[in-house]
Amino acid sequence: MTELPILQKEEQRTPASVWSWLRTLSAKAIRGRQGPPATPPGRIDRRRFENRRTLDEEVRLESIALRSQPTTLILEPATACNLKCPFCPTGGGYSGLAKEQLTPENFQTIADRFDVELLDEVLLYNWGEPFLNRHLPEYIEFFSKHNVHTEISVNLSTKDYDDAFNERIVASGIGRIIVSIDGATQASYEKYRVGGNLARVLKNMTGLADAKARLGLDQPQILYKMLLHRYNEHEVDDARRLAAECGVEFLLDDKFWCPDEHRAEWNATAVEDRPEHEPMMALGESSEGVMSTFCRQLWDTVVVNANGDVLPCCLIYKSEQAVGNLLTESLDSIRNGEAMQTLRRYVTDASHAGPGRSNHCEECDARWCTVKAS
Repeated sequence: MTELPILQKEEQRTPASVWSWLRTLSAKAIRGRQGPPATPPGRIDRRRFENRRTLDEEVRLESIALRSQPTTLILEPATACNLKCPFCPTGGGYSGLAKEQLTPENFQTIADRFDVELLDEVLLYNWGEPFLNRHLPEYIEFFSKHNVHTEISVNLSTKDYDDAFNERIVASGIGRIIVSIDGATQASYEKYRVGGNLARVLKNMTGLADAKARLGLDQPQILYKMLLHRYNEHEVDDARRLAAECGVEFLLDDKFWCPDEHRAEWNATAVEDRPEHEPMMALGESSEGVMSTFCRQLWDTVVVNANGDVLPCCLIYKSEQAVGNLLTESLDSIRNGEAMQTLRRYVTDASHAGPGRSNHCEECDARWCTVKAS
């Protein structure tokens, strides 16, 4: 099977920026984000092309009020998880989001707020385990019917899934399934994925791959994703072999994050001596060249919790930092509301005062949302 290249560590980041880095890689860089087609062949593609072009211009100009529609939706099917990963807000028990599931009624209300044809991708995961929501296949199918790329990140350790479930998932139109498997033995795997069962995970992942082959499908891409740390770095070759045996692709990701006080214990020796690189601010630096964003979520992405709350970015796990709720408010009133405009202004204007409300941007190193293009 194809082995995806190891993702090189570029910066040593705080919790906020590391989560942003991981999720940005998962959603876009791993896939290799597709640019707009040179000659849009159909109505939907033409509309997406024009929307992307408007969005790119707004990002380049660091626009505060937006005319474009979001191209990425991160929609949380469930804020609960069956694992107790220690450095995850959900698994670690310090998330401020209530444990709940996205109901079909709320899903439809939220989906109706979007011009779905303009979405490039929908990520049906954030802080919880998507497979805890039994309606997940329906949600995937909805977006697939609108020709929107979908993906999920799962642990596959909740229960044993049968052939019928596996076939329903792979036939739903989903584009990518990322399976978090940080090791090749139960001992190394459960060191971080506390409460997980590696044998079950491998069986379930093989079941998905077999269902895909049985139905003769090209998609979804199924990834055995291994976050590299001190307790599993000796098992990379074994994990690569397991991925091949399961019929899936292997992804080695060395962007594992843990608090500073745990780095000596958890950091893989392979990444300890890499040089650090500091970010550059968008404003206050020389303006030659195109100013790009490290994390463009304040512009191109809408993050929606299972209860309809809209969060400014995927890093947020505190309900008081929500900027609106799509069950009762329109998308435009939230994206162009005072709270979101204030945050965009804050991360692009070094002289701007703090947002004046509970927010995450002030905690981001050097306002990570905007950096100078390399």
